[in-house]
Amino acid sequence: MSGLIEAGVISGCFVWWRLLSQRRQVINAYGIKVSRRTYDGQELNPFRQQPSGVKEAKNRWEIRYDPYDVSRIWVRDHWNGGWITVFWSQLHRVAAPFGELAWDHARSRQPGATEEELAGAVADLLQLRVKGFRRPRPRGEPLVVRHLLGRTTQSGLTGPGWPAWPGPRCPAWPRTLLAS
Repeated sequence: MSGLIEAGVISGCFVWWRLLSQRRQVINAYGIKVSRRTYDGQELNPFRQQPSGVKEAKNRWEIRYDPYDVSRIWVRDHWNGGWITVFWSQLHRVAAPFGELAWDHARSRQPGATEEELAGAVADLLQLRVKGFRRPRPRGEPLVVRHLLGRTTQSGLTGPGWPAWPGPRCPAWPRTLLAS
């Protein structure tokens, strides 16, 4: 019986993993850019400006990311097997998790802004969530701001102590599951 339960947990995590957004790109000297966000860490040092070894993918690295939590991405290590977790370089500027929706809203309001300015704009937007909706809406603030704040509060996550992936529900992955 325990084997069946364990297999169910593995397949559930595997399904979640396969549903993450995926892209292929090179690992540059500065790290990896996804939607004008830079992800970087010491774990990427051996892979910077190196081919992945997957000719079918034009030697680009497989990257998975969660559009509802942009704090980290996962890079597939084709050389040693497994996945490398890489965090957003501006994560220290934002005290609460957020997704692509909030980021895209900040980008649309400040089209020429730098990554640091956009991170500050998202932090300001999330700060409105803490203050609540009982404030009068400032002149010129679109109603979409309240919609965004409602979407970010639904996650139930309130601080920077987000669980690291894979969580305790997901046991170590067999190499055969991730090979495909």
